[in-house]
Amino acid sequence: MKRIYFLLFMFQAMHDVSFSQQASLMLNEINPNITAGNDLVELFAVNGGSVNGFTIQQAITSPVILATLPQVTVAVGDIIVVHLNPATAAGDAPGSETGSKNEFPNAVYSANYDLAWDINGVATSLTFSNRVIVVKDTLGVIQDAVAFTNNGGSPVTFPADVQSVQGQNLWLPADCGSVPCTYSSTPTVETISVNWQGVGSSATGNSVQRLSNTDTNTHADWSTAKGPS
Repeated sequence: MKRIYFLLFMFQAMHDVSFSQQASLMLNEINPNITAGNDLVELFAVNGGSVNGFTIQQAITSPVILATLPQVTVAVGDIIVVHLNPATAAGDAPGSETGSKNEFPNAVYSANYDLAWDINGVATSLTFSNRVIVVKDTLGVIQDAVAFTNNGGSPVTFPADVQSVQGQNLWLPADCGSVPCTYSSTPTVETISVNWQGVGSSATGNSVQRLSNTDTNTHADWSTAKGPS
């Protein structure tokens, strides 16, 4: 009997894994320059499902994992807010929300958003220069990639990172005047990126925001730095 129960348990576990649906996420809003590195990355659920094991990554050549998402099942249209350096932020919750969007309510934890899933990222921040940010699923497949710039001409690896996501048809145009996009190409690699100059230093300050829920993989999908909408 014990063997039968064990086989039934294993079958159920395999069934749950096989038929659990992964969500589809895209980057939606970024606050990359908040005081003390308490930066925010907002994600939008294009399709519902599990986000367990998804990662938010900064850069390609020298990647930095900003967050690994916990077991949360999102619905279409749900928002996830990733809090970086959460232990140092005033009003941040002691952990990630996995049960409900108001598991750690704003009335108690002022950094949280009651209409979003608040997820604690790692103890690091976004680098406020030229950076590619990507969302990867559990298999390491990039679901969304966006190139951001502050027109500072660094780092030297940024053009290669942009070229990498261009080569996967995740960022457009596919090249710059029929040559690889660099700091000296026409247009330059910074010109085809989302300009996040002018962002604020607080969660309520200016951010860069996706203009709609469509994704054409270009900088035209995004606003320049603006206040809360």
